[in-house]
Amino acid sequence: PFSPLAQGAIMAGLHALEDDRPRQAVAIAPGPALARGDIVLVIDESIAARYLDINHPAGVRSGLARARRGVVTANFGVAAAVTNCSAGSNLTLRYGGTRETYREAAEDMPSIWAYARRAGRRTVYLDAQRERGALQNLMTPAEAAEIDDFVQLGTTPVAERDRALARRLGARLGNGVAEFILVNKVGAHFPIADKFPLAAARYRPLPPRGRTAGITDIAALPGQAADSDEEWRRYRNAYRNTLVWSTAGFFDLLLPRVAGSGAVLLYTADHGQNLYERGGAGGPTHCVPEPAGGEEGAVPLVVIAAAGAEGTAAERGAAEPSTAPTDWRAVAAARRDAMSHFRIFPTLLALMGYESATTAPLYGPTLLSPEPDPMTFTPNYNASLGRDPSWYRVDPAALAAPPTGDYAAGTRDR
Repeated sequence: PFSPLAQGAIMAGLHALEDDRPRQAVAIAPGPALARGDIVLVIDESIAARYLDINHPAGVRSGLARARRGVVTANFGVAAAVTNCSAGSNLTLRYGGTRETYREAAEDMPSIWAYARRAGRRTVYLDAQRERGALQNLMTPAEAAEIDDFVQLGTTPVAERDRALARRLGARLGNGVAEFILVNKVGAHFPIADKFPLAAARYRPLPPRGRTAGITDIAALPGQAADSDEEWRRYRNAYRNTLVWSTAGFFDLLLPRVAGSGAVLLYTADHGQNLYERGGAGGPTHCVPEPAGGEEGAVPLVVIAAAGAEGTAAERGAAEPSTAPTDWRAVAAARRDAMSHFRIFPTLLALMGYESATTAPLYGPTLLSPEPDPMTFTPNYNASLGRDPSWYRVDPAALAAPPTGDYAAGTRDR
């Protein structure tokens, strides 16, 4: 259970020791934005892609599976994360780069905030994980200074933060200001026994509760780690309940506010989870230096757009009047189970109005590109001293399925 804490400490130490080279300014001029409204990146925490109903029949309710009036939901299925630890994935989602250049991009290339400001957007950070201005995921004071509205929910109980976050985000979608918004959810990072109200528990039996209600992440307490098949069974049930409460609950509150807003949202998670579905004595769920399978690097990837979010070609100032808005559902169907985190940064830039042909040499292809993606993640994100990162492939068909024998008959919420 201490592996994520140790990995985070190592990454922070290496980051602090790197050469402090001046960060480049945005050198690309944006054109008219594709998105009529806000552009939002929602980064969930510790979400195993196959535990959501949009990616597996045995997955729990995600809030994304059913059609909603005025909202287009395009599921890209299982995607590969940058790495299997929170800090690295978040850093690259904010600075971009390819598998070959992500370290250089994080060191001296412009941030997503800088690109958004150059495109005339207000920058907003909604952080449900920390409080009192604490920075995380290798964010520096210099980066934080690029954020116009820095919002944390420290006074809100941990189990209620993702739902409060959905209300905050939904209100911003209708404020009439063009914004880029990055959201860090509480999600399902351990400890997860108390991240949902007992009355909302649909999957039982459960692990012991009552000791971790005020903890967002990084807690290794006696009884909180699973060391046997039965303890992992109970852990997975608490994990399912957490997803229904904080992921489905988040989208149940948010998606009605998306309709009519003109907003485009990208939803993913920082990394996946190894929940020991194949058995094992127990250990960390992610941040393992040599992961046994692809589960730690397998994350959901969904584009959510208000109907008509890209407007008409004339409204966008498109050079070709016949240019049609993106059919996100068709694109997602063609790229399902075949994309990665590395496609997100250039896609955000494209939505802001930056030409993909110009950004591709720096950041690689977007989600719209038919170019194949390797579908790989690295467990040694901070490879240094002349080493290159190793890459592990995510094969969606080979990922462990959520065991339906975990929960008692009649307890599953459908």
